[in-house]
Amino acid sequence: QLNNKKAEQKAQLSAFGSLKSALSTFQDSVQELAKPAVFNGYKAALADATMATVSASSSAVAGKHDIEVQSTAQSQKIKSEAFASTDTTIGSGTLTIAFGTYNGDGSFTANTEKSAKTITIDSGKSSLADIRDAINDANADVTASIVNDGSGNRLVIASKDSGLANALKITANDADGDHTNNAGLSKLAFDASTGGVTNMTETVAAKNAILVIDGITIQKSSNTIDDALEGVTINLLKAEPGTTSTLTVEKDNSSIEEALKSLVSTYNDLDKTISKLSRYDSTNNQGSILTGDSTVRMVQFR
Repeated sequence: QLNNKKAEQKAQLSAFGSLKSALSTFQDSVQELAKPAVFNGYKAALADATMATVSASSSAVAGKHDIEVQSTAQSQKIKSEAFASTDTTIGSGTLTIAFGTYNGDGSFTANTEKSAKTITIDSGKSSLADIRDAINDANADVTASIVNDGSGNRLVIASKDSGLANALKITANDADGDHTNNAGLSKLAFDASTGGVTNMTETVAAKNAILVIDGITIQKSSNTIDDALEGVTINLLKAEPGTTSTLTVEKDNSSIEEALKSLVSTYNDLDKTISKLSRYDSTNNQGSILTGDSTVRMVQFR
């Protein structure tokens, strides 16, 4: 009798576990439908999806806008002269990497949001590969790599951030005492301002993104723009000067539809679970494990 009672209680415990699981899933769907964000969703679409990707948040405003991408933002890249191998000794001293804007009058305006970084190049680690590694290890907001173009190995330094205000200015304090000639560590100097020492060559110019929204020209340092239209994020992919595309922002009902479908599905699943656990087979006069249980009836009623 004790064994039978034990088996019966185990079966009841398992049945209540199934009921609890189905009830919990249903409660989750109810809570999801109660969230205001479900009803405040917006979606954005650009007619020419190859020009940019767009998305909208709950703070967006429905409407249509004409978008023209005149240019995309670029990070500046510069290259050194060609060296015979990656083990070629360049020179020792320090390299100071700064960021800013090269102005039309030949001056350089430092980026006040970024501090200059000075990197020490020891004499025992002054090969092309060593200098590349030292620059990367310094976390100076640039990446350094070595490219073999067939004529030799070139050090390529690229700004991590795009935009005119993130152009590179690299000055050398050369251990050989001459900081301006094209020898030693000075080979890696780059200052495109008037009178500056430029022994490296620009391969990609720093550029701002320029787009026109409803006839208003906007310049940004990044290709990801989230403050031009409230609640809308635009990720520029390519420039098409003279070509406009329509950006449509509208209410997004998909979240409401999904929440309602989930509510209906989990409600029906719960109802099936309750029926399965509490039904009575009148043909065979056989009840289920929780037939007549007051807790099940209370849950079903509520």
